[in-house]
Amino acid sequence: MGEIHVGSINPLKRRAKNIYDAIAMSIAGDTIVLHKSFALTAQHGIEVPHTLYFIAAEKSITIGIPPGTVGFFVQGKASLEFSNIQLLTAGQANAIRLSEFQGILRFQQSSMQYQSGIVFRDRNPLLISDSSYSGSLECRESVIHQLEATFDYISVQDSQIGLLPLVGGKTSPSLLYGKQMTIETSDLSHIDVASGRPEQMRDISSFGNLEFIGHFHINSLTFKALSLTEKEVKAKKRLINKYGQGQIKIIENFSLRLTRAQSKLQIQNLSAVPSSLPEELSQSAFLLYQSDSQLEIHHGKMNIYPFKSIIDGEGTITFEDVVDETQYSIGKKPHISGERSISPLLETIEVQKKEQQQNSKALEELQGMIGLKEPKEKVHRLAATERMKSVQISRGMAAPLRGNRNLIFAGPPGTGKTTVADKMAQILFDIGAIKRNVVYETTPGKLKGTVVGESGKNLIEACEKAKGGVLFIDEAYSLTTDDQYNKDIIDELLTWTDEKHCEDLIVILAGYKKEIEELIYKTNPGLARRFPTWVNFEDYSKEELQAIALYVIQKRHALISENAFELLFKVLDEKVTIAKTLPHFGNASYINTFINKLLEARDVRLSQFTHLEDLSNEQLMTITVSDIREVGQGFN
Repeated sequence: MGEIHVGSINPLKRRAKNIYDAIAMSIAGDTIVLHKSFALTAQHGIEVPHTLYFIAAEKSITIGIPPGTVGFFVQGKASLEFSNIQLLTAGQANAIRLSEFQGILRFQQSSMQYQSGIVFRDRNPLLISDSSYSGSLECRESVIHQLEATFDYISVQDSQIGLLPLVGGKTSPSLLYGKQMTIETSDLSHIDVASGRPEQMRDISSFGNLEFIGHFHINSLTFKALSLTEKEVKAKKRLINKYGQGQIKIIENFSLRLTRAQSKLQIQNLSAVPSSLPEELSQSAFLLYQSDSQLEIHHGKMNIYPFKSIIDGEGTITFEDVVDETQYSIGKKPHISGERSISPLLETIEVQKKEQQQNSKALEELQGMIGLKEPKEKVHRLAATERMKSVQISRGMAAPLRGNRNLIFAGPPGTGKTTVADKMAQILFDIGAIKRNVVYETTPGKLKGTVVGESGKNLIEACEKAKGGVLFIDEAYSLTTDDQYNKDIIDELLTWTDEKHCEDLIVILAGYKKEIEELIYKTNPGLARRFPTWVNFEDYSKEELQAIALYVIQKRHALISENAFELLFKVLDEKVTIAKTLPHFGNASYINTFINKLLEARDVRLSQFTHLEDLSNEQLMTITVSDIREVGQGFN
């Protein structure tokens, strides 16, 4: 491939008058060598027909992009490279626009910048693409003031991406999204960075308004103090006086933002120094946390910022070897933990623990449930143990390890296993023993795949959904069937119930006691070690079933006529006695069905009235002797 020289006077070179002529002369892979700076014609950008390389002959060359112009339009498989080129862009213009881009966009010691003096409303993205997640972006020792672009692959090294509005950037942040990316030794400011897979970065610096979306591990992140000269400060203040504060002032310049759901950010070595600009120019704070994301900082120093960080999310924040002098405004509280760290956030833990050490409403509700003597006792003991662990951890008396908390819920159906699991999760969440108040319910039948290997993947997916809370596997005894599908589930279950995962997940296996014993002690010996705690659920007694019936009637906003109570209990006892002789008596589920039949009989009786409007509310709600007799004769 050859070279086309623009602006050269050497007759021995292949020459073109201007960039447009050079494009017309070019073939795929040509290099266009610029010997002087050029400005494109307004409304007449360059449509790149094939792969081209633009380089400066000696020193840096500027290409001016006029107002309202797309400088370079690239579509399809064509690639574009700039070396020692500065794209200087006017208002309401784009330097580069990509459409269905599948090539490589490369910058070597080049830049895309705004011309000075452009007001916010006229600052379009300098680089913009569609959302196809294709093609690649490579930056080396380059500067891009603002972009909104998605790529399949992104590589940034020794470069600057993004610019705060205070120093000439756009009010909305840059957006850099990729399926995968490599970013190192670069400055990222006023930008949202998102990746489709876990990423590792190193040596990142920023002037603030930085957000990571996805899973990122950053080795060394430095937030720098933005500084302006006295002359620049006076100039900004004059603009404020002339145009109003909306044109210049950054109302909330947070160094780090976490506002998107389910992101995970791990930072190793963090340094955060606030800007010392006048408040009318910049109101800076360290952190804006408004999500359920995970933030981990290992070894860091955050200096005092002039404004408070905002915490209003329910994820997790973890500090290790951190000195944090930041002040915080707290709304929703995430799960906060710290080791060898100093932070006002950690001071809130003691307050949280005092609140959590009180019996939660869920514990009171559990104690108020009918029957369930052993489950109540076991959950109470578990809650007491976890509460004391929380106190010891918060005081540095113990390592922040919870240990194995997996459980077996053994007993017949309808005895409250699912309800107790829900209450237990709420209790443990209230005392800070689990991170999420979630019980994800499934069965082996739902987990079993159609091909070998799919069952294990389904179990992994269920564990991920329950992570931080409780995974409840009902009818677990069906895993005793000797087939490859169940083997895959058990193999993954053994992995997810080992010491590595016990801090983040509690697994409950539920089902009939005899069948569960066969699963635990005969199917795979490893299960017994991972499920050491049994909670036995017994059939409800006659008196307990009667109490449940009255409770269900009350919850359904129904009444029993005064002369019907004796008959109700008589019929109920007869029906229960017969039902218990059959396999799989449903306990509370049976009672629910029985009450549903009573309500149905009542409603059928009332529907025969010609003038329903003459009936009182009490009459509409009341179950009578005739309703009970009808159900007694027909319900089995």
